Amino acid sequence: PLDLAVTPMRVLQDPLVGPRCRALFEDGGVDDRLLVMLFLMAERLRPTSLWKPYLDVLPSTFGSSVWFDDEELAEVEGTTLHRATVMQKKSLQALFNDKVKALVEELLHIDEAGRSVMILLHVAIATSLFLHIFPMRAV
Repeated sequence: PLDLAVTPMRVLQDPLVGPRCRALFEDGGVDDRLLVMLFLMAERLRPTSLWKPYLDVLPSTFGSSVWFDDEELAEVEGTTLHRATVMQKKSLQALFNDKVKALVEELLHIDEAGRSVMILLHVAIATSLFLHIFPMRAV
């Protein structure tokens, strides 16, 4: 049933994230992809989420180079993979700083020290899940 699908419309109708995401969406601050990612992050961080059983079975690690630690990334230095990975990590950090951190903190009332790292991890997880479930196809 459509009620069980995570869609941009479902995100906009959600009582927790919907109103804030709707404002961002109407202002052009987020697109459909980011709406779904924000929803996944917020629900993954909410201990009482109705989506918790589903989110708990989704992968939380991926083989993408975005997940490489410094040592692994150093092994591919000088390659196009290294450049692409560094660019993607910078893009994820910018997305986190510009759109995600304050919104997730506001929605979940997160203000404890150290939570930024956890939220950034969830940005990476949500991005990886989105790309894993909806892979980009070359045109």
